[in-house]
Amino acid sequence: MTAFAAIVALAVTSTFPVSSADARAVPQKVRSAAYAAVAKVGRQTHAAGTKLLGCRRSTSARFFCQAQNTFQTGASRCVADVKVTLDRGGRARPKVTSYVCY
Repeated sequence: MTAFAAIVALAVTSTFPVSSADARAVPQKVRSAAYAAVAKVGRQTHAAGTKLLGCRRSTSARFFCQAQNTFQTGASRCVADVKVTLDRGGRARPKVTSYVCY
């Protein structure tokens, strides 16, 4: 009987795989807010382009993202660290914490 229960449990878990990546995915509104914050800095500094490099979850309501602005003259690129916090209403609040040019 125990072997039968183990086989049934194995069959159930193998037919319905649960991906932990789905549960921990970064919401699109967080990515959009981080991109918008760095794009605003890019417009102020006359950047040629803005690119979101990536985001990761720190807590259930806090995310850290990195983005880069590229330039045609002067510094070739600037990298920004952005802290995005979700408030109680679910609104993403970005804050550029570091902006370093190379």
